[in-house]
Amino acid sequence: MAECSEQDRIQLARDLNREILSIFSKYNVNIPFPQVTISKPQPKEEVASATIKQQKASKEFVQDQKVKTKDIEDEHE
Repeated sequence: MAECSEQDRIQLARDLNREILSIFSKYNVNIPFPQVTISKPQPKEEVASATIKQQKASKEFVQDQKVKTKDIEDEHE
């Protein structure tokens, strides 16, 4: 924040921004900026195929976990 006359306001803002940027550069401070990611839509056939693969992988994972935890369940009974 700086105090100045109204007619110097814009130039002062530019000068302050330049100084801040030079200090950031000196100390390797990065300035984040918004990014937009654009992805190309997949054809319905690819989506359906991927969904089926994910469902199959989920079922296999659940079965694998049941087998791995069977001994744990038996110990608690």
